[in-house]
Amino acid sequence: MNSLMQRRTLFIGAMALISVSAFAGALPGHKKSAKAEVTHKVIGQDRGKVSIINDKGEVEWQYDNGFTSHDISVLPNGNFLIHNGPATIIEVTPAKEIVWKHVSKPEAPYTGVVEIHGFERLKNGLTMVAETGNKRIIEVDKDDKVVHSTPITVDAPNSHRDTRRVRK
Repeated sequence: MNSLMQRRTLFIGAMALISVSAFAGALPGHKKSAKAEVTHKVIGQDRGKVSIINDKGEVEWQYDNGFTSHDISVLPNGNFLIHNGPATIIEVTPAKEIVWKHVSKPEAPYTGVVEIHGFERLKNGLTMVAETGNKRIIEVDKDDKVVHSTPITVDAPNSHRDTRRVRK
């Protein structure tokens, strides 16, 4: 492997490590040792539960969620954005309290099914939500009011597959 390829490989590996380390630092209970040793955690959803697993394979936090999540976010404040229904997102505290909720509904003239397959809490505090069916990406505030709406063009509309993992 030539030196340029080696540098690119090292850079990509370092970015992956930084990303995991930054993610782990936002999770509840994450601590660095006195030697600044970094521990790693992962958050995922399966079998009706959202779970945080530490680097020893132990479950550190778990939240019952009967819906199969398409997206999960760990917020800087330690809370989680969880997809808990076809058109519903909730913000849950580490103590498992729901502190915010958004439910997407059909926007006239559309009257069919609306699903959410991607969302993101933005730096300005708004939450971006990609809505299939409505064919739009919205940003909602802390009171769940739509502040921005951007239509999307879909060649073959389908309320189940118009969008996925949208990020700003």
